Amino acid sequence: MSMKNIKWLLGAFSMLLAMTTFTACSDDDDKLEVPVFPESVVLNCQPGENESAELVFTANQPWTLASSKLWCKFSVDGELQNSLAGKAGEQKVQIIATDDVWDFENSLAEITLSMGGQTQAIAVVNRSANTRDLKMYQDIEHPFGEGNPATLKYLDIGISLENISVVANFDWEIQRYPEWISIDGKYRVGKAGKISVIALDFAENADVRYPLEAGDINNKIVFVNKDGQEYFIEIPVAYEGMPEDAVQFPTDPFKGWTFSQDGTQYWISSGTPGEDEPEIIEKEFIELQVITPGTYKLHSFAYSMANGYTLLGKDDWIIADIKNTSNNDNRNVTISVSLNSDKKREGYILAIPDVLNVEGKDLLNHPYDDEYGELKPEYEQYILTRINQEGEKEGFNIMTGDGVPITEGLVQVPELGNEFGTENAWKLTMKKPDTAITLIIEAKGISVDSHESSLWDGVTLDATGNTFYLDISENVEIGDEDMYIVIRDNMWRASGVLYIAFE
Repeated sequence: MSMKNIKWLLGAFSMLLAMTTFTACSDDDDKLEVPVFPESVVLNCQPGENESAELVFTANQPWTLASSKLWCKFSVDGELQNSLAGKAGEQKVQIIATDDVWDFENSLAEITLSMGGQTQAIAVVNRSANTRDLKMYQDIEHPFGEGNPATLKYLDIGISLENISVVANFDWEIQRYPEWISIDGKYRVGKAGKISVIALDFAENADVRYPLEAGDINNKIVFVNKDGQEYFIEIPVAYEGMPEDAVQFPTDPFKGWTFSQDGTQYWISSGTPGEDEPEIIEKEFIELQVITPGTYKLHSFAYSMANGYTLLGKDDWIIADIKNTSNNDNRNVTISVSLNSDKKREGYILAIPDVLNVEGKDLLNHPYDDEYGELKPEYEQYILTRINQEGEKEGFNIMTGDGVPITEGLVQVPELGNEFGTENAWKLTMKKPDTAITLIIEAKGISVDSHESSLWDGVTLDATGNTFYLDISENVEIGDEDMYIVIRDNMWRASGVLYIAFE
């Protein structure tokens, strides 16, 4: 066979083989099934460890599943996936709803099945709206709520209920709270998922004497969501009340008050050097408040370094009375003083609750510590106020032996007392007498317990109480330094100095 014929036969065979192959492929395509999709179903699924839904379907071809939302996933051996593929046959697929972007409205995810080049939705997954949740607590295991109200305790000082945590899954704010409670404004709002720490205290004018029950409709803190008022949660609050033996004074008891000598004026006793002159109130009595849940009695004490605390009677120089008000709550106290013709004086007023039954106890007989002369610590909390009263003006009255007052040449010179630690220093400058004389010197408005002096030759000094007799002979020898008399109290402190010089 010629080469030409061989080539022709090979070409014909190749064409026949190609036609046979094409016919076989066409026959296979005709035998493929049309994809059959299941009817669409609705599945409900919520986020949670034990929450899932099962999607059951039959596929007649290899298939692929896909979810339209990131929060809707397929679980395979504990692994979460957004798409899934498998072979033909009956299928059971576990659907998981996560809490990703979980809003407070219902959310739907569509699950689509793809087979044979076609895609169709076979399920809708419904994830219900997230539930708003807010907790207010000191102990996360026991949040405040019905049966466990946020209970304020009475404190003399400090915050009543602090370190309270508030956490919510939404932005929140405090809409209202009881009038007797104070909450700092910057702590009345919070962000979703962020723990905020707040404190509850008493409002400035709150009546802290008596308990308040959580059952009262007004004793609640109301939280709302900031994007609208459709959600709110009420946290009940309560107050234990003051203990029966507790006392509170709105006015600082240790700052105290000072009355004028005649008791017709008073002012706050600041006692701080360099402060402005106090405002003088033209009134004969002070009105203060005592806050305690029961009845009480007032006890007045005079105080001095020498004698400590001495109980005063009702007719003594401090006059303190409980003033009944219109609602008979006995909270107001009036304080006045009698005329003071002696040196300035100091006292304290204590308000003691009747439940302490102090009659006959050390308070009335011996309230101060012997070693230090201080009020015993258990009674300090009952000091209503300290009272000072101006006495006769400090200084010296000087007369001649026959009672003629000497005022000319007598001046106060505070710096002369620096050596002795007192500003009550005076100097008398007079002409040298031609004959022997006696000067009668009366110390006024100061404590006199002892004295010391520096005298010229020819001068003698006698003393009786707060009166001094200075005898100057006609032969007195004037010294290089002025004469002086130093008056000291029972603590050896200088309470006055008098210098005497001749011109």
